Order: sequence, then C-alpha cells, then structure tokens
Amino acid sequence: MSPARGEAMETIRDPGKPARPLSRTADTSRAKTLLDWKPKALAGGGASVDLSVDEQETQGFGKGEPAMTKSAAVRVGLVGAGHIARFAHLPSLCRLPQATVSAICDEELEQARQAALDFGIPRTYSSLEKMLARERLDLVDICLPPHLHRDALVMALEQKVNCLVEKPLTMTTDDADTVMALAREKGVNLHVIHNYSVIPAVLKAKALVAKGAIGRVVGVHINYFVPFAPRHLDPEHWCHSLPGDYFSEVGPHLALLLVEFLGPVDGVESVVAKVSSEPTVRFDELRVIAQTRQGLGTIACSLNCPSRILTLDIVGTQGALHVNGDYQAVVHHGAIDTSMNAWGRGAAGAKDIVARAAALAWTSANVLTGRYALEIMGHRYLIEKSLRSLLGRGTYPIDTGLAREAVRLLELAFGEIRVK
Repeated sequence: MSPARGEAMETIRDPGKPARPLSRTADTSRAKTLLDWKPKALAGGGASVDLSVDEQETQGFGKGEPAMTKSAAVRVGLVGAGHIARFAHLPSLCRLPQATVSAICDEELEQARQAALDFGIPRTYSSLEKMLARERLDLVDICLPPHLHRDALVMALEQKVNCLVEKPLTMTTDDADTVMALAREKGVNLHVIHNYSVIPAVLKAKALVAKGAIGRVVGVHINYFVPFAPRHLDPEHWCHSLPGDYFSEVGPHLALLLVEFLGPVDGVESVVAKVSSEPTVRFDELRVIAQTRQGLGTIACSLNCPSRILTLDIVGTQGALHVNGDYQAVVHHGAIDTSMNAWGRGAAGAKDIVARAAALAWTSANVLTGRYALEIMGHRYLIEKSLRSLLGRGTYPIDTGLAREAVRLLELAFGEIRVK
C-alpha cells in the first residue's frame, strides 16, 4: 500500500537512531555584555561596515574555497508553513547552497503541501514527531508561534538535532533555561533568529561601541512606531492570545537590542494604553523602562503612527549614537563643547546632515538594484550564518544567553503591565 499523499515516500533512517549534529559544540553560552562582542567581519574598521547583502553573504569565506554542492549541504526540516516560513525562511533556505530542505511539517497538512509545491520540497508531514522519525536531519528550523517553541525545541533537541528557532527563544525564562540546558546536554546548537539585531545600521553601531567610540554605554532608548498591519488585525492571529498582544510579536526584537547594548535587566516597569478603536487589540501603545547594572533603557512602541519609525539612541560616557533602522543611518555625536560658537554648531549640524544623506543614498541605491530588502535581509543573513556555523565555517552572531535575557525582559514587562 502506498503512503498517504503528503507523507514521506520512504523511510530515510532508522527512527531509533537520532541524526548526528554537524557540530558538537552547543552555542548556548550565558549572556555577555556588548563590550565583549568582537565582530570578526568588522575587525580593524569599527567606524565602517560592509553593508551590501552580497558582501555580507561572503563574509568568512576564503578566496580559494570551493563551491558547495547540495550533497555537502545541511539537511533541513522546517516546522510550520505560515507567514514567516513562506516570507523569509523558505526563500532564504532554497537559494542558499549550504542548505537542502528535505521536508516540511505543519498540523494543517494542506499548508505544508502548498509550501512544498511552491518551494520544491520533496516531503511533507503533519507533525514534527513524524518528520523526526522518518528524516535524517542536521537542522530543524522552527517557524511556529512563540507559545509552541518550547515543546518543538525539546522534541528536536532530544533527538540530538540542531535547532534554529524564530524569536523569541521561548515564552518564559524557565522554558529558555530548559531548552538551553538540553542543547548543552545533547551537544547540539541552538540558534535564535533576531533579525533586527543584524540590520546594517545596528551592525555598524555595535562595531562603534565595541571600538569604544562612545565610551561605556549607560543608556539605550528605542522607538518603534508603525501603523496597524492587516494580518495582525485578524482576530485569529496568535499574537492576541499572548500576554503582550501585538507587542508579543515585535517586542522580542526590541528587547534583544536593549540587552545587547546594556546587558541583563535587574528590573522592569511597563505601561500600556489603547487609543485606537480597533476591536481586535487590547492595547496599542507600550512603554517600558528597564534598569540594568550599566544604566537605564527604554522601549517605546506605538501602533498609531501613519508611517514606520525605528530608531535607537545609544548614550555613552564619551558620546552618543543615533541609529535609524529604516534608511540605515548611524550618526555619531561626540562630547559637546560647551564653548562652541555659532560656526562650530553649524559644522556639527552639517556633519549630521551629511551622515544621514550618505546613508539614505546607500539605502536607495541598494534598494533600486535589488541588493537590499530590509524585511528579509536579516533573516537571510542569520540563516546563512547558522548553516555556516554547523559546517564549521564561522560563529552564529546572536548570543543565545542574551536571547534568554530578552525573554526575561518581556516576561517581566508583560507581567507588570498597567493599563492607562
């Protein structure tokens, strides 16, 4: 009797023998401060960074390295056939020579079948358990809603399969500790996708901070203002069942940015409000104040802005950085000269304008030539870094310990919500 449509056409490995990881070193270190972060790609040039997609994709490879073949690629099984899988993960995985997508699973099997047809994936399953039993996988890529991350990670890690998971790592700190400990015990890698942390302007800011350009960081202030996205207004969207409502979707991005620059939080206060008439969201404004040993950080989020604004202001003891995540500008403000005259202030203003104009020109040129797409660029960069890490060709750039601290920050923030 032939297998049911959409299920595996053959058993590829003995279910009792777990897939062997490509790397035996688990990337699950505890949180580090950003000043310990040494980006290899930016060594020796902290004030400048290779920003083009093509250049980022070739970082870490020697000139004489032979091209990869699919037979030498990482065998990937993807969990979840929803928006983020189809929009970012599958387009990246299917174009990278380091990966072969062997199978996809989703409890809604028709979604998995459609994704398999669209992206040329040979086998589909209705559960992760079935996929792990029948496939010989090197990596499980988890594209599920956050409240399902913990169980999927445990299932894959127990089989000694490396894991790549969408942000957040988990919903709670206890669950994060559980999966990190399991990854260490099994000797496999646990990578978390936090794409906002690797957009070009943020990479440049990290390099400047690592270089000591603004001294010791004492404050980070993040603004994220956007209009309502239609898919998030769907009453069935998973975000509405989580403590932070929509902010459980975008919050992990911003929380990680804060702890990357300021370190783990000691305390958090938060307040929310609803000012719109949208019936599907419980609140549409969020403000968070986080205290760390280094200083104070703030996160301001709004769903009531007609345009999109993503900015970071990173304050140090010897200067400050203004980061615009939309057109990729980083403006470096040095220590102010209190005796500065009108000419000096004019020169400082001109420097600011030139930095912003140059960044806007860079972004515009790369958008027009198709080399830069903000919404998927970070995903593609991190997915490739994960694959290369498994092949022993580099280190994954997102610290899993800090991803755990981002989970903790939001757990505290959403547990302390006061509605205004």
